[in-house]
Amino acid sequence: MNNNDGARSILSTIVSSILFLVTLLLFKWHFLVSAGLSILTYFGVLLVTAPIKKIGNVSVEKIDQGERISRIYEQANENIRQINKQQTLINDKEVFEKIGMLSEKGSSIMNYLSNNYKAISASEHFLEYYLGTANRIIKNFAEMQNTSISESKSKLIRNETLESLDYLQDIFTRQLDSYYEDKILSLEIESDLLEKTVKLGGGRE
Repeated sequence: MNNNDGARSILSTIVSSILFLVTLLLFKWHFLVSAGLSILTYFGVLLVTAPIKKIGNVSVEKIDQGERISRIYEQANENIRQINKQQTLINDKEVFEKIGMLSEKGSSIMNYLSNNYKAISASEHFLEYYLGTANRIIKNFAEMQNTSISESKSKLIRNETLESLDYLQDIFTRQLDSYYEDKILSLEIESDLLEKTVKLGGGRE
């Protein structure tokens, strides 16, 4: 339960409890009637205070295939959050800086999509594959730092990671540029380099 859900639950409990006591003690209603009304009020307040799902300022309910678009969008945002989180664990200065540049570009992409939700569906492959793969590569590298592997493999993973981050930076840049050039970038071919880097890091999901 997040903080918002907790606050809604507390508010619902307070309102329904007050109503129960007022109807039972002040109005002298039957216990079962007061209890039933209190329960209905509890769920009613929960429903009324439920947050409206939005992408930017647009309600998901008003978007064609809104739930699907929302899932893609939220997963992409989660990948950005995870990339930022993993970056704080990176000790290698060069890798750290490249992740920072990638995260900045990714955040710019998500900012564009939050204001242009119609581009999300066409960006699905980029968001799910490239953004998701970037997250896995960075996570693998962060975890690799704390494992006892040979120096040669450690160097290999580092080099492949740096190369992959450069490749991803180029892809992210092209993706962002494509929005402002009013065309969707075709990125259906998965990169062998990225797949190789993921596998070198242990292939963790």
